[in-house]
Amino acid sequence: MDSRSTNLLDGTMFFNAFSSGASAVIKVQNDLNKLNVFPVPDGDTGTNLASTMRYILELTDVSNSIGRRLDQSLMPL
Repeated sequence: MDSRSTNLLDGTMFFNAFSSGASAVIKVQNDLNKLNVFPVPDGDTGTNLASTMRYILELTDVSNSIGRRLDQSLMPL
């Protein structure tokens, strides 16, 4: 097994991990709203978090320049 695949995080992997987590937050938005009780039970934490995740996903993608830069520095896990 290639040690890089288990020990290093490149730009594409980082983007995909973030995208997966953001999608999960968006999927459970209503459940998060039901959990929202502190400090004010306004029931919009899930909505606010999902909105932020959608915005970030809309503005980001895996570009070659970012991917190359991150691949060259190779961030260890």
